[in-house]
Amino acid sequence: MKRVPKIPVSGPEDRFIKGQAGQFPCNEATERVMIPFNSRLPEPLHLKLRYIAENTPLSMHAFVCRLSCS
Repeated sequence: MKRVPKIPVSGPEDRFIKGQAGQFPCNEATERVMIPFNSRLPEPLHLKLRYIAENTPLSMHAFVCRLSCS
């Protein structure tokens, strides 16, 4: 397998990664606004989430939101 050389990151992306971001849209975002999104998951992960949703009071979406927002 051929190794792909890493491209050095510079510019606004580099500042964002280092936490030195300037004006990015996420700086003005508020935690109160929840935006739904669709995601493609591998089947085993989807089945695990479905099992959680069927055996707990949480939906798959609520479970993922609790994980990512905490």
